[in-house]
Amino acid sequence: RVKSASGGRRSTLGGGDSEAVDLDEMAQAIRIQMDLALEKDLQCLEAGEGALHRLKLLPWVRDQLGKRHLHEVIMENGCLEAIRRWLEPLPNRQMPTPNLRQALLECLAALPIGTGQLKEARLGPIVLFQAQREGELPEIKRLANQLIMEWSRPIVEAANRRQLPTLDADDGDNPTMTVSHRQAPRQLQSDAFKQRNHPQGKQDPHHKIIRDF
Repeated sequence: RVKSASGGRRSTLGGGDSEAVDLDEMAQAIRIQMDLALEKDLQCLEAGEGALHRLKLLPWVRDQLGKRHLHEVIMENGCLEAIRRWLEPLPNRQMPTPNLRQALLECLAALPIGTGQLKEARLGPIVLFQAQREGELPEIKRLANQLIMEWSRPIVEAANRRQLPTLDADDGDNPTMTVSHRQAPRQLQSDAFKQRNHPQGKQDPHHKIIRDF
């Protein structure tokens, strides 16, 4: 992979072809096509027509999102936001078709999405909605919960590893730093324990985490 003259990342095509392809431009093309398909579907809904443009584009989208050499640029060029918009309910509160949502959740599961990228794209709430939605198909719920566990795991691990500062007894700069602060990293583990042993008494702590992402 090399840099183009314009600063974009470029990669040579396979089979010995020396022609260079701008990977950022490829990722941007995916986002643009996804946004256009959604816009056309919204226009069809307003006109009382069938909204099929996303479904027609879905095989191509799955193929593009499945290309591992594009994963990095896909996550850096707005494609995660496009996926989120495709997953969201339409203005008439109608949900996208189950096969579309399942396909996109499978695509998300294959992407190495970091915590920062997750928060920037605001994917957490819509995936959490799929996991908690009443009457949702079991396979979609399973995929959504799998994503929630995967995305929240590094946040939980970071909290458990974090070394919080402690103060000497004669340090008066911050007298409010107490034992409760040192116990804070263990709170997520405690919540998880309570959820496993009292499933009706407390919301899944992983759901609580991902709600803000």
